[in-house]
Amino acid sequence: MRTLFAPLTHRSYRLLWIAQVFSDFGNFFDLVALEALIVYEWGLGAGALAAFAFAAGLPWILIGPWVALLVDRMSKKRLMLICCILRIPFVIGFILAPDLYWLLPLVFLKEILDVLFDPARQASLRWLVPRDRLEQANALGQLSLNTSKIAAPAFGGLVFAVSGSETVFYWKRGDFCWPPSFC
Repeated sequence: MRTLFAPLTHRSYRLLWIAQVFSDFGNFFDLVALEALIVYEWGLGAGALAAFAFAAGLPWILIGPWVALLVDRMSKKRLMLICCILRIPFVIGFILAPDLYWLLPLVFLKEILDVLFDPARQASLRWLVPRDRLEQANALGQLSLNTSKIAAPAFGGLVFAVSGSETVFYWKRGDFCWPPSFC
């Protein structure tokens, strides 16, 4: 059974992967809505979008390389749960943010939690699947991530077009409630 989906036969990995699907989708779901909020609702331009991209990307550069030290010393499951739960207030903050100056720190702080979540999830794989299934488990993780990069912003943009940014952020807040229930 060396198929791509073989790791899903292991209950613990299956639960983590389902949580990852929700988490990945949630991480990209609001991307278009945040950009549309900045441009269409607040009437800001390219500089504001660049600031948003900078705030979202900076934690991956500043903190990402050093996170492994922390992740290796903590319970992976506990860290992932904490990250999922702590992201909720930041997404609620997206709804309440009156302008870009409030939004950017919220985006930055939420991304820090994403930076912590990802290596904890990756490090968990070696305990959840046999060594001969690690390649498939990694491939499934990439499938979730890359599918979410396409599908989640498209769906978030559709929800934004139909009902506005607040609806997207309410959905996203609910999306973060799912992963902890699977971990």
